[in-house]
Amino acid sequence: MISTNEVLKLSGLTYPMLTRLRDLGIIPKPQRRSLGFKKGVIGFYEDSVLDIIKLVREQQNRGFTLSRIAAIQRRDQQNTTS
Repeated sequence: MISTNEVLKLSGLTYPMLTRLRDLGIIPKPQRRSLGFKKGVIGFYEDSVLDIIKLVREQQNRGFTLSRIAAIQRRDQQNTTS
């Protein structure tokens, strides 16, 4: 598991971009852990999220939009569950 801050640092993404990838369903939502009473929460992603981000960047470099990448990913997931 890798924290949100580590994902941002290792990938070079901004927090808004990470949120956009999550909202589009390109990356899964992180597991959340409490830091204690009134101390907030921290998100943890599977290590594979860094590989997904790398693939997204490669697809963007080939001209794909994030919306298109998300649509392709949804289609691929449907095909593997059918």
